[in-house]
Amino acid sequence: LLPSPEVLCDNRAVPAGAQPMILWQAQRVGSTWVEGLLNSHPEIEMQSEIYNYCPDAACLQRMCGLFTKPQHAADRVRGFKQKFFYCGGSLQKNWKVCLPADA
Repeated sequence: LLPSPEVLCDNRAVPAGAQPMILWQAQRVGSTWVEGLLNSHPEIEMQSEIYNYCPDAACLQRMCGLFTKPQHAADRVRGFKQKFFYCGGSLQKNWKVCLPADA
């Protein structure tokens, strides 16, 4: 489980009524279509794969800004999509390392 936004974001709280969301997906599964579908809802702001590589505190602060910004009716649910692979007990940047050696 991930820590709460308050823990990650220097005790900045998610506004009351707002709902953070992360859409974790593999490649080529239709997540761009899902992102567009979610963005068509008037209360959802879904960003693309802008945090696939988040190497520093500045990147984390931009992510925190998305989750903790003041709530408006147009963005009650706010989030982003991110590629996610879990192989051999660790996160992997390259999906090919998840395949068996003979694949």
